[in-house]
Amino acid sequence: MIDWALHKLGEEGSIVGTAFKEIFYDDVISYIKANNCKVLNVTRKPRGDWIEFLADVDGVSYTVWLDKTFEGNGSVLTSRKSL
Repeated sequence: MIDWALHKLGEEGSIVGTAFKEIFYDDVISYIKANNCKVLNVTRKPRGDWIEFLADVDGVSYTVWLDKTFEGNGSVLTSRKSL
């Protein structure tokens, strides 16, 4: 489901983050580690770090921004095709 979200948002060239209650923030952190995604930037925040990373989905590279939803479990994702 994470691959689908990154691809869908990246194809549309998302600018504003999209909240997903079905995709937990911690699951995206695990995704980053499991897929050896390159972390570009981390901004420390009290409720969860804001993370910018690169992800490859079906041979396409995306720059992704991850934040945590206000209720604290879901993720907020923004994704764009990398140049």
